[in-house]
Amino acid sequence: MDFKRWNRITGWVVFAITFTVYLLTAQRTISFWDSPEFISAAYKLQVSHPPGAPLYAMLARIFMMVFPKSMVAFAGSLFSVVCAAFTTLLLHFSITCIGQRLLGKKELTTSESIAILASGLVGGLSLVFAHSYWAAATEAEVYTLSSVLMAAAFWLALKWEVESDYVNAVRWLFLIAFILGLSVGVHIMNFAVVFPIAMILGLKKYGFNWKGVSIAFLSGLALFFLLKSILVNGFLALASKLELMMVNSFGLPFNSGLIASILILVGLLAFGLYYTRQRRKIMAHHIILAIALFMVGWSSYGMALVRSKPDLAISSAAGDPFRLNGYLQADQFDFSNRELLKGQVYNSPLDPKKPFLDGDEVYAASYEQGKYIRTNDGKYMVANRDSRFDMFFPRVYNARPINADGYKLWGQIEGRPLRHTLNGNTQTIHKPTFGENLYYFFKFQLVHLNYRYLMWNFAGSQNRDFDSGNPINGNWMSGIGFVDFPRVGNTDMISPRNMNVKDKNNFYLLPFLLGLFGLVFLYIKDRKLGTVTLTFFLAFGVAITIFINQMPIHLAIRDRDYIFLAAYFMFCLWIGLGVLGLFKLIPKIQENNMKAILVASLALLAVPVQMGAKGWDDHDRSDDDFIYKLGKAYLDGCPENALLITEGDNATFPLWYLQEVEGYRTDVRVINYELLNLDSYIEKLKRQINASLPVKMSLPEISYAKGVDKLLPLIDKVEEGVHADIGQIVEYASSDKKTLWNGRNINFIPTTRFSMRADTNLLRARGVAPEKYGCKFVPEIQWEYAKDFYSIGDLVLLDILNSNQWERPVCFANIDNNIHQMGLRWYFLKRGMVNELLPMAPGDDKTRDLMFDIENMANEVMSDTTFANFSDVSKYYPIESRSIARNILRHNYFFLADAYLEVRDSAAVGQVLDQCLKMMPDTTVEFRKYMFDIGKTYYKINEREKARTVINKLVDNLFIETHHFLSFTPANVWITRKHIEGNMSILEVLVRELETRDKELSVPVKSKYEMLEREKQAWISQHF
Repeated sequence: MDFKRWNRITGWVVFAITFTVYLLTAQRTISFWDSPEFISAAYKLQVSHPPGAPLYAMLARIFMMVFPKSMVAFAGSLFSVVCAAFTTLLLHFSITCIGQRLLGKKELTTSESIAILASGLVGGLSLVFAHSYWAAATEAEVYTLSSVLMAAAFWLALKWEVESDYVNAVRWLFLIAFILGLSVGVHIMNFAVVFPIAMILGLKKYGFNWKGVSIAFLSGLALFFLLKSILVNGFLALASKLELMMVNSFGLPFNSGLIASILILVGLLAFGLYYTRQRRKIMAHHIILAIALFMVGWSSYGMALVRSKPDLAISSAAGDPFRLNGYLQADQFDFSNRELLKGQVYNSPLDPKKPFLDGDEVYAASYEQGKYIRTNDGKYMVANRDSRFDMFFPRVYNARPINADGYKLWGQIEGRPLRHTLNGNTQTIHKPTFGENLYYFFKFQLVHLNYRYLMWNFAGSQNRDFDSGNPINGNWMSGIGFVDFPRVGNTDMISPRNMNVKDKNNFYLLPFLLGLFGLVFLYIKDRKLGTVTLTFFLAFGVAITIFINQMPIHLAIRDRDYIFLAAYFMFCLWIGLGVLGLFKLIPKIQENNMKAILVASLALLAVPVQMGAKGWDDHDRSDDDFIYKLGKAYLDGCPENALLITEGDNATFPLWYLQEVEGYRTDVRVINYELLNLDSYIEKLKRQINASLPVKMSLPEISYAKGVDKLLPLIDKVEEGVHADIGQIVEYASSDKKTLWNGRNINFIPTTRFSMRADTNLLRARGVAPEKYGCKFVPEIQWEYAKDFYSIGDLVLLDILNSNQWERPVCFANIDNNIHQMGLRWYFLKRGMVNELLPMAPGDDKTRDLMFDIENMANEVMSDTTFANFSDVSKYYPIESRSIARNILRHNYFFLADAYLEVRDSAAVGQVLDQCLKMMPDTTVEFRKYMFDIGKTYYKINEREKARTVINKLVDNLFIETHHFLSFTPANVWITRKHIEGNMSILEVLVRELETRDKELSVPVKSKYEMLEREKQAWISQHF
């Protein structure tokens, strides 16, 4: 049997299967989260959010060029599909390469060849159907390009390891260095591949012993430090220093320092190559050449530098060395300030003797002055925490309230009391103990995130709802009762609507056990390779977990399993080797060829075929266009030339795609509230983008430039009850009127009560007729927006409102988190997916407090063809879609019903509520939030039976879930208790309200509530 020939054939069969599966299930339009931004950035070669993916953008753009504009989103998905197919091809070749080595034969028998080829086939297809990889490969994202580069580096390292000829071997290393450089331009986490590569190099040179392993590990750390801290960050730090000197001192153009740094680097590398060649220092010569190739690879960030233009809609700040350095450090997300080896805990107070220390000076480019201006002298910039609260290996470090609460729940933190005195005020602070810190690390970071995601892929999933630690959302579940019971309890007690979901995929541990067996088999046969692969797995799993130091907020937003894709690549390699291990383990039967075929067939059926068959229905995205239509609904809800204030990825990136790629509603200026703290984004607003005119603003650049204080404290100086004009507030907060705060003179906000005058003539000229909505104009709007600290973004938004002065419509996206609305909701005209800010109030009806554009809202939700259609129970609806339906779309139905109720149109109210239940039944979108409001509205129009149907279903959902929680000891009792008490509080309100609305129904509901209350008290006494 010609093994090489059949190896190539089998590998390309894996490629073809991968390509076909992913092509059939790929997203045809945009998907949630980052995908629309990446598509838009690639289509016009723009700069996506930090730390950026310029190589991805350039390659995807080439791919998109062959497709018409209407298929650009699909082209982005197809690019991911192709990269994914090449990754599984390389995985197959890696498995067969290792398999040949494990058998240790130059000539393979036919049965051995079949077994090795089957190993590659099973391992490759296991990755195809692993949930996290399948999800990443069927949308326009960076992760499959990142994976193929990582896989190529690993495969080349294997090729180098078996290469005996030095000249050929060193060529593999040069190619690896270049690929590592390219990887920086896709995903920064690919740096972790240096650890297994260093392990391969070190163990080959020093052998498998403690000395070899130690040297290899230390070499990996040194290589990681060299690449990231010196060749990337160090180069940009040098460029920044030269830039400041050459521009400010010598009057040269911007980026002169960067050009000089490049010339210096090229000169040093050229001299080094010449010198080492002349002196015949071969090793040094090759090291310098590898460094040069790495630098060429990561030079893809030159695209980000060139394309960071203020007249592009998506161009994150990377236009000079200072900005590019911050861009790569992901300063926008404060990523560089996470604690790793030693640092503060989340409740660390300031040091009583020296609460603040000096930091570095901050400079920002001023294109008006043609130089860099110092925006911050660094004085008292760094909070100096009380060293008594420092901790080695701090995991519970971030002080945001959502994280502090999460640390307490996941770490079961009670703390050790410490007395602390600052400015004469003494308080007792409970510092988390080191044991509680490690408990959080183990419980949340390792088990709940890293391990749970691994088991999702290779043991099975309960569902893929956002898992905050309760027993019915997002747990891994094998389908074996006694294995699953500690996490999910008795599954017979879970409601059918939660058990019979399409993303419940139970694999009965078969892929997981085969992978573990493959690792054991590899270790038995070759401890050196076993150590290399285990290092790879841990580097892209545990090591990344430690490096990122995930906070509770990470899970509150979305699941993060995609960051561990490389670890799943390695686990699938073990699955493949497990097939070879089974072949060697099973005693010889009459015909070894038959044994190989039998093992291969059983492994195929038990692992990839099972995974694919069960996962197809919830991974098929080919007809999912929800977020695409949602984005259109946001834009369609806006009047012409409107300013649309949004927040978050899913209310912003789809709109960018529609405008940048499809040219849809480009008159609307989308303004992301979260980005209003960035000077580059604010400057972009001042320019015309597509058909959207510049946004008028009055704030001087120095008020928001990089380095200025981003938080403005509240110091109320306005008389009680008086509302200050926002124009005066903006002027005051950006003037030289400052206050001494922590040793620094900073600007502040002088009041929590705001007002804005209304030009009703201008509004009528714009076509605004309040009578149409049963409203009237008011001479000015007055509102209160109280915060201890206001952000620069708050000030910028106030400036936009004041400078615009009603010339352009101002709309706010209707999303679940409404912090971008700044307390203005009482002046919103509700139009469905957006709310328009208008100086109006309800007419003479004293019972009204909200304003509705009934016609617009009805057009949006009353059609059976609306994007908000969840009535097809045969379809799979991902959690993101269902969350929007539950928290936003149902709310819109309720508001429309309420609007009809105000005009006393009971028939229309009933039609709206009926349509809501029809379009979002409990079977697809669980009756929970807003459903009691809908039930009460049915009561108001005397539809008692419909009200009872809704409320009974709501009560059943709460009762079954809570009863299930109380039936066993779940893994996370503190978190489960929080869920139980939340459910009980809802039931308590239901009981109280029903006693006045429906006495008859209140009796059985109260009985269920009292039964649960007794169970709850017994459960609490048992566990707390």
